[in-house]
Amino acid sequence: MSFAQPCDTIKGNHRIGRDAKMTRGVIFDMDGVLFDTERLAVEGWKRAGQALGYSIPPALMDRMRGRSVEDCRTLFEEFLGKEHPYAEARAIRQSYVRGWIAEHGVPLKPGVRELLGYLKQTQRKVALATSSGHEVAQRYLQSAEIKEFFDCILSGDLIERGKPEPDIFLAAAQGLGLPPGDCIVVEDSSAGLLAAHRAGCRPVFVPDLCCVDAQTASLAVRCEGLFGVQLLLEQEDQYLDRREPHGKNQLGQQE
Repeated sequence: MSFAQPCDTIKGNHRIGRDAKMTRGVIFDMDGVLFDTERLAVEGWKRAGQALGYSIPPALMDRMRGRSVEDCRTLFEEFLGKEHPYAEARAIRQSYVRGWIAEHGVPLKPGVRELLGYLKQTQRKVALATSSGHEVAQRYLQSAEIKEFFDCILSGDLIERGKPEPDIFLAAAQGLGLPPGDCIVVEDSSAGLLAAHRAGCRPVFVPDLCCVDAQTASLAVRCEGLFGVQLLLEQEDQYLDRREPHGKNQLGQQE
C-alpha cells in the first residue's frame, strides 16, 4: 500500500497491514531536519576556504554531514591533507553560523511546530539525536522555543561512536524507555539513515542537501518534509485505530 504524496511507498519494516507496528517514539536528527542550518554550514565552509586560501570541495562538505567531529577531521585531512588544519576551518565556519543565527534566529524547517504538536497530542515520546555538540543543540532548541517537546536530548559529544554507528539511536531509544523497533528516526543524511537501520529503528528519509545513494535510501520511507512525516503517522494512526477495540487511546491503553 502507498501513502498519497508527500510520502512514497512504505518499505522496510514500516508497513500498513496485518503486521503494522505502532510508532511510540520519534527520534529527530537536528541540522537539515528540524533546522535549515545545512545551508548556513555550506556558506561557512566557503568562507573558511576563502579566508585560509584554499577551496573546500562540495563533495567533502557532503561527506561530513551527520558525522562526528573526529570523523569530520579524518575526512578533511583525507581530502585536503594535514597541512590544512580542520580545527582552523571549523572555527571560521562555526563563527559564521553563530553570527548569522544571533542576528536572524535559528531557521526552522517547515512543519516543525505542527509535527511536534501532533506528537504531543498523540502521546508519543520525542528525542533529539544530533552529531552537533550539546551546547549548540541546547541553544538551538531554546532559541526556537521547542525544547519542551523533547523527552530526551543526545548530542555527538556524549556518544563514543558517531553515525553511521548505531550508538546514538540506541541511546535515544533507551532514554525514551522504548525498544528501538518502536521508534522511527527522521534523518536527512546517509550516515544517519545507516545508523538508524543498524540500531533496529525505522528510518524515515527527509531529503535536504545531502547526497544519499539509492541503496541507503532504500532502507527508509521517504517523506517530502516534516508535513510528510506527520501524514505518515496520521495514516498509521487511522489504520491502527480501525484495528483496535473501541475505547482504547492512541497508545493502545484503556481509557
